[in-house]
Formats: sequence, C-alpha cells, structure tokens
Amino acid sequence: MIRWKPKVPLEACKVEKTDGTLHLADPCCFPASFEKTEREYMKLESIDHTDWFIHASESMVIRESDLLKDHQRLNSPIYQRFYNRYNIYDTLQMSIAWGNKILAVLTLYRTKDDGLFKNDDVFWLQTLKKHIQYAFYVHTLKKKDEKKTDSLPQLISLYHLTRKEAEVVELIFEEYANPEIARRLQITEHTLQKHLQNIYRKLQISARWELLKFR
Repeated sequence: MIRWKPKVPLEACKVEKTDGTLHLADPCCFPASFEKTEREYMKLESIDHTDWFIHASESMVIRESDLLKDHQRLNSPIYQRFYNRYNIYDTLQMSIAWGNKILAVLTLYRTKDDGLFKNDDVFWLQTLKKHIQYAFYVHTLKKKDEKKTDSLPQLISLYHLTRKEAEVVELIFEEYANPEIARRLQITEHTLQKHLQNIYRKLQISARWELLKFR
C-alpha cells in the first residue's frame, strides 16, 4: 500500500479538452482545504515543467525529484507561488489514461519533513496503476463505451480491429480456449498470441479478463 500522512495534500484532477488543448479541471483534494490552491495553480499550469505530463496517451508515473534538482524545483514559479505555504518538497504523479485518452492526473505530495519519495513509493504506484486507471474508466467512460460497444461491429470500429483480430475477439467472447481458437482460425498458437498482443494494445488492456469486460 502507499502511505501518506493526512497533513500532506493529495489531489486528482480530471483532464478536459478546451479550445483544442488539454487542461486540468475539477480537482478532488485531500485535505479539501488544498482545493483552493489547486484551482489557483490550474490558471497557470502551462508554465509548470510537468505540464507535458497531461498530454500522455497512456498511464505514466513520474517522480518530480527525478526531473529537477532541489534548487530548480523549489525555486520555480509554481513552487514559490503555490506550494511554499504547505512546505511541499516532492511530488509523485500518475497520468491516468484509457483507450489512448487521458482521463485524469493523480498527484501525491510530500513535505520536507517527509523527505523525497522513495523507489518503493514509485514501485507501489506503478503496481496499482492498472487498478487505478480501470477505476477511473468505470466512473468516467464505461457507460459511454457500453453504448458504443454493445455489439462486436461497433467494438471493431471503435478500436480499429483487423478482420482477424475481430475473429479472435468473437471467439474469446464465446469463451473458447486458445488451442480451439487457433484450430478454428487455422493459425498457430504463436500467431494467435501476436493477434492477442495487438488487441490488448489497442484496447489498452493486459489480460483476457479485461477483454471480456467489453463483451
């Protein structure tokens, strides 16, 4: 599990597209008193050296202290204007994406007393990444996707599946095992694995059980 002290802010912001560009929106903060600072920050987010992060098309985890040295980080306009009052020293951030769409950014903060985020903190957030991104997907996109993918043809269109990939998905939805799928499609299991890798990549998933959620 990832641990943080209650006094240290935690925030997650949705990412929305306005005027053709991506911006943070609707922050959810712990403690709630931190929300005012986050809303102030979002007005100037474009000058933040981590602004590129919200343009990632897949989920990523970064530790800010890996990007900049202490004096650069703590003397930046963002830190001086917004985070000094909280004695913030380091951030650990995760962009949350699904289907090549950025949904939100989760940020953990540490004060100077807490010290920098450790490698173990990065490891655990990386470990939780798939679970967190699926939770955000359920609460933001799943209902929309269910409407779009209530039939296999719509799933094929939405994720640009090839004819062979579509045949593989159809047989998986019918709960055939890999050897039977390979036999029915007259391909080797090695070739089937390549099709599965492409399907998983397009749907931004990593396991069969995740694919079955699209059924």
